[in-house]
Amino acid sequence: MQPLTIETSSRLAPLAPSATRYTLTAQALHWLTVLLIVAILPVAWVMISLPTGPEQTRMLVFYRSLGVTIFAVVVVRLAWRLTHPAPPLPSGAPRVMELISQVTHGLLYALLLLMPVTGYLQSADGRPVSYLGLFNLPQLPKDKALGDVANVLHHLG
Repeated sequence: MQPLTIETSSRLAPLAPSATRYTLTAQALHWLTVLLIVAILPVAWVMISLPTGPEQTRMLVFYRSLGVTIFAVVVVRLAWRLTHPAPPLPSGAPRVMELISQVTHGLLYALLLLMPVTGYLQSADGRPVSYLGLFNLPQLPKDKALGDVANVLHHLG
């Protein structure tokens, strides 16, 4: 299979298979994801420590908004990664290292997608998911069993 190409003023250039580094966009998306994960963890800890009331509700809206943002950034990251392959491992790296790298990346992406998805599925308990109070995501049909399973999976994640 031929590498994807883009037309430049003088020639056709391959898209990243021969790159020795991640693109600046990939690096920016990586660090944005890290920043969002670092931000959401203390928000979650504070939120669950608050008594039920308006302050906890505000924290829940912020927490869910961060989760929706993480999901969107990860989807963009995956789209970028599919069109811009990762640079190769250093030459001479054992095959097992390449396999471990691929499995680890796959599991991290799965977790980065499953956490927001299970968080959203928790809204089957009837509570809407608001994005920064600006708009609500589509409401799921009320399904207590689905909300309970999503809650367990979200907490395990």
